[in-house]
Amino acid sequence: MIKLMIAMTLGLTFFINQLSTAQNTNDVDSWKLYKEISGLQVFSKEINCNDNQNGIHQKFIIFQFVNSTSEKMTINWQKETWYDGKCTTCGKPASTENTYILTLAPGESTEASCDNTSMGGLKIFSNFLNTVKGSHLTQFEFKNLSVSFEQ
Repeated sequence: MIKLMIAMTLGLTFFINQLSTAQNTNDVDSWKLYKEISGLQVFSKEINCNDNQNGIHQKFIIFQFVNSTSEKMTINWQKETWYDGKCTTCGKPASTENTYILTLAPGESTEASCDNTSMGGLKIFSNFLNTVKGSHLTQFEFKNLSVSFEQ
């Protein structure tokens, strides 16, 4: 009887641990170098963002920007995205929707996560995980990526 209770307790503990992990961000891939320019390193990876309370399960491509220099840098870029093979932002004029500016101090880095919604330029919606309906990200590109340094 005691062995059964111990086994049940361990099983319940394992189940609760797995459940709490499922509610957090799940890394699908490890960081991969996407681009490197003038001391700026841009890494990308896929993550699953699960909002179990609202039943929303999404996949995103997130980015990490790293200033590997000893100078303050300003980064500018336009984000182009293709869903189901069709570019949804190509040929459109630069706007606040697809043009981004970021400033990093020397040695500073920043990255997106499921929680930070204000960093749109560092996160691209890929697809919903709990439905087959809807578009799927098929390609992305940072267009006109440039780095400038403050004197």
